[in-house]
Amino acid sequence: MRVLGVVSEGANRPQCGERQYQSGFTLIELLIVIAILAVLASLIAPNIGSERRVSLRTEAERLAYTIESARVAAVAQNQQWGLRIHRDGYGFEHFDADRNRWQPRELAPFERRSLPEDLAISARIESRALRYPEGRKSPPILILSSGEMTPFAIELFSASAGRSCTIDSDGMERTEHACA
Repeated sequence: MRVLGVVSEGANRPQCGERQYQSGFTLIELLIVIAILAVLASLIAPNIGSERRVSLRTEAERLAYTIESARVAAVAQNQQWGLRIHRDGYGFEHFDADRNRWQPRELAPFERRSLPEDLAISARIESRALRYPEGRKSPPILILSSGEMTPFAIELFSASAGRSCTIDSDGMERTEHACA
């Protein structure tokens, strides 16, 4: 049996020598946590932009390397290859003489590649801006079995980082890239 009683006001107060504990945080504790979070944020923030620069540089290096690999493959296989630039990426093709048409390469690293969302691509072919015609039969950048290729300059641009990388070739020498 439970008896309800009246509790006097002083019943919940600490007695002399007892310490009263309250839940919650002190102002000092909150300031320390905020300071720690601010230090961590300052360490992480510079790395976010550098990741985008690394992504841009990585994509430029990948494309330059893949173009050089396609040049070597075209010579080794005695085939005509091509590089087609799309609004959101690029892809390699080879000329199938039996079918008399260009066929996309299906195997890595030559398959069609979509760029990360942050990156944009543009190209200049023999000093003229490349348009993106949908029905064009041959790729705009040809890689011949002799090792020669169409002179080009491809720019990868990161809007968020405000930086770009250029991949270019005069058609005779190795493909080079530089980032600004």
